[in-house]
Amino acid sequence: MKVFLLLAIYIFNSKWFALVRQTFAGRTNRNKQLTSLLCISALLLSNGAGAAMVNISFSGDITSISDPSSELASNGFDTSVTSFTGLISYDSTLAPLFTSTIVTPNGNGLQTLYGPTTAFVTIDGFDFSVSDLLIVRDFAPGTNTDPSSFSGADMLFKSTAGSPSVSNCIGAFSTCGLNIALADTTGTEFSNTSLPTNVDLADFDIHYIQVNASNASGLLYEINGNITSLAVTAVPLPPALWLFGTGMLGLIGISSRKKAA
Repeated sequence: MKVFLLLAIYIFNSKWFALVRQTFAGRTNRNKQLTSLLCISALLLSNGAGAAMVNISFSGDITSISDPSSELASNGFDTSVTSFTGLISYDSTLAPLFTSTIVTPNGNGLQTLYGPTTAFVTIDGFDFSVSDLLIVRDFAPGTNTDPSSFSGADMLFKSTAGSPSVSNCIGAFSTCGLNIALADTTGTEFSNTSLPTNVDLADFDIHYIQVNASNASGLLYEINGNITSLAVTAVPLPPALWLFGTGMLGLIGISSRKKAA
């Protein structure tokens, strides 16, 4: 919202605002009218071009919960919970941070890291969240020969560990991890490691979440789940900015009519 406020202040104090106001008041010629409107449109559109947010919302079933030290139960977490929800959010125009080669016995693939991106998984009202890297892997079709393995699979995933990385982990942990993975073991989902603007759950044969925590004594708890539904929404431009632009032009028009009257 701070960005939009600064943009509003800039426009209202810029020569473009004065020019547009004059346009509706009839004090410029037709060429300047077109120029002023095109400048405002270009400003709004150029801002929207950098706001290509992709939101991948998902839900699923809890497949297992291990709580050997009762860390979850003692902190009010219901270990009989059966479902979860979550979200991965990123700007599809992010530049790659790093690309590397992944070596497997049957062939090599590429892995590209992007950030910052955000994600969270909600289980029994507890939000496990992370602002970290998103990873895209691409392998040639047929590289993977084991459907139960990620080796040679096309993947979109967030994987992190360590107490500074995951927010709202439960208990007296020293390390905490959140993993969200979509994997296509046939290697046909991606043709490169660019950030996808759309994904279909049916194209991935492995899709899971995992939350785990440990301390010096070992594993505190581990929660595993299978993603069963997924929806993607892309937001090319914040609606507030379009409303602002439309409202601004409307107010200028009303003001001009009053002056003409």
